[in-house]
Amino acid sequence: MKPDILILGKALSGGTIPVSAVLANDDIMLTIKPGEHGSTFGGNPVAAKIAVAALKVIKDENLCENAEKMVNYSEMNWLKFLRI
Repeated sequence: MKPDILILGKALSGGTIPVSAVLANDDIMLTIKPGEHGSTFGGNPVAAKIAVAALKVIKDENLCENAEKMVNYSEMNWLKFLRI
């Protein structure tokens, strides 16, 4: 199952500065035209630099793969707990 839209809030900067992102496939994103989307702190170059650095850490440290492993581990242990 995949969501239509994924919204990332302050966690993208570790909660230190207002940084957010909206992720979606082309079918959805290409319907948004210039001027139809707004942001309180949009265009902030410091926030943009922090977001790029955070995404680099996520990629370089394989955090997505680790999250998937942790979900699988948690699900496995939760199922064991329920069977008791």
